[in-house]
Amino acid sequence: MNRDIFEEFVLRKGYKMGENWAYGMMAEYPVAICSDDHSITVIFRIDPMDARTVKQNLKRALRGIAMVVFNKGTISITMKGENWQIAEKFNAVSKGVPEIFHMHDVHPTTQCSYCKGEGCDVYALLDIGYEAVHTACIEKALDKAKDYAERNKRSGSHLTGTIGALLVIVVAFLVSGIPTWLNNQRLSGAMSLIFAFLPLGIFYTYKLFNGKLDWYATALTGVLSLGAGFFVNTGLLYWQLVKIEGRLVPIADVWALLTRSNMWGSFMSSMIYSLIFTIFALFIARNAIRATGETGVQTIERVQDTLIPIPSQEDLEKMEQDRKAAEERRLKEKQAEAERKLQEEALAEQEAIREWERTHPAETYEELEEDAPQSSDGGEEDLPQPQEETQEQETPNQD
Repeated sequence: MNRDIFEEFVLRKGYKMGENWAYGMMAEYPVAICSDDHSITVIFRIDPMDARTVKQNLKRALRGIAMVVFNKGTISITMKGENWQIAEKFNAVSKGVPEIFHMHDVHPTTQCSYCKGEGCDVYALLDIGYEAVHTACIEKALDKAKDYAERNKRSGSHLTGTIGALLVIVVAFLVSGIPTWLNNQRLSGAMSLIFAFLPLGIFYTYKLFNGKLDWYATALTGVLSLGAGFFVNTGLLYWQLVKIEGRLVPIADVWALLTRSNMWGSFMSSMIYSLIFTIFALFIARNAIRATGETGVQTIERVQDTLIPIPSQEDLEKMEQDRKAAEERRLKEKQAEAERKLQEEALAEQEAIREWERTHPAETYEELEEDAPQSSDGGEEDLPQPQEETQEQETPNQD
């Protein structure tokens, strides 16, 4: 389902739409719902102990309908197909899953995602699903985010952050010598994994060194990440040369070695390989490295927009009644639509008959009667009667 169809679909089902996720209550169970082109995923958060008891029965009940994935207390149910197929499967899941949960006495998780305490009063849409939280915990997190944003804006430094980010490059250069000193060249290929973590490492070290979180932090992370391929690959060659010489040598000797040998092609191949890793890592980490001091505040404010009170038993009963009433209204609308179509088809058929009669006029009864043959006495002509077959009886000649 594309974004517009998905939004219309979940709103019609009574859920609310967030920035990228829909959220709401499926019976008394809070759910978060996401979609891509050919699937919808519904995420339940229940007690981890309850998840163990319901696991096999839930998979068996949804076989052929949806794919079920368990991760501790998180249950992800994914339905695939065309839009109409997904809609039918979603209806089956909406009805069947709460019934299975009821059979096994499964309850939503009641532990706050912030303080891990009990007694939550609201549900909130978080990264891991639609969660039970305390309103006080949300407000505390917002105050903390605002305080950090203000302090970073006031006292954050580009200089100290840059120093921290450069330290990551130095560490990567030193680590590149591990395969040489362990005499294990297989680890040289594994060094490419360094590039997968460099963007996040550079950004969070910049942040750790009280770097000001603005456009400069994002630009510095990108530049240093792309340049890291040069330093790490140079480091691999440098430490090999140091081991051969048995002493520390000038970095310039590495370039002299490259220009005097056939190692340049291998070096460039490693550079391209590391560059691909780095670009991929930057794409994965793009949201994190674009964070500013205000990002945390905006995140918590979006969470606040999704808060709904945890319903009481009376509220749950009313919600179920409303759901049934809405379903009945939809059925009546479908029946009315079907009847309307039947009436339109009947009217179209009658119109077609009238049009045929207009273009093919039939003879009247009187005209047919005038053309009918008449009998001699003025009445209708007698129908021919079957003639009885007679046989002549010959009398024998008598002499």
